[in-house]
Amino acid sequence: MLRYSLRALLAFTLLAAIGAAILRPHRSPAAQVRAILNDGKSDPEKLRALSGFVRLGDHIDSINQGLGTLPDIDGEGVGFLDCYYSECGLQVCCYPDGIVYAIGYYPHKNSNPSFRWISHPGIVGWPRLSETAK
Repeated sequence: MLRYSLRALLAFTLLAAIGAAILRPHRSPAAQVRAILNDGKSDPEKLRALSGFVRLGDHIDSINQGLGTLPDIDGEGVGFLDCYYSECGLQVCCYPDGIVYAIGYYPHKNSNPSFRWISHPGIVGWPRLSETAK
């Protein structure tokens, strides 16, 4: 009888674990990015944690694909793009060829400042200033 009870207990435990794994909500990439941006770590730590989603030098198309969403896009100068992903609060700025040169975010609603750069090169030009310096 004890052997039967242990088997039943083991089977129940296994089924409960499988059920919990199936029912556990899967967080979207945008939700994961939002969690990284609002977790209270330093900006360099956030930049490292975001590297699976966005990195300086990435093309905007790869970010769109990785996040599974399209940004709201505003122009800045001739061909420069400000891309805002409202689902996660992420903002990336791109050169005219779609390459990311700056990453920022909008923190929690009641925080100050209302916008924060994680990484920005300062002066930006086209062609890229780093290319013209060669």
